[in-house]
Amino acid sequence: MNEFLFSQNNVDAAPFIFGGGMILFILLGILSFVLFLSSLIDAIQNPNLDPTSRIVWILVILLTNGLGAVLYLLIGRSRRLA
Repeated sequence: MNEFLFSQNNVDAAPFIFGGGMILFILLGILSFVLFLSSLIDAIQNPNLDPTSRIVWILVILLTNGLGAVLYLLIGRSRRLA
């Protein structure tokens, strides 16, 4: 009888890992790619950056992936708004 009670409380985590968890990772990947692409396009089209700064920011974005995109949006883009 105890084995029956324990088997009723056994929760399987596989549906979350292969269902909802996979969707979460796909959405985070898409969001990361959009952030990367938008910061790269913005760095290329920013008229307030001199050519040297533009090349440096493009290299930072390309070589550091997500971190470079976030740094550009926080630091480099502020020159465009000024």
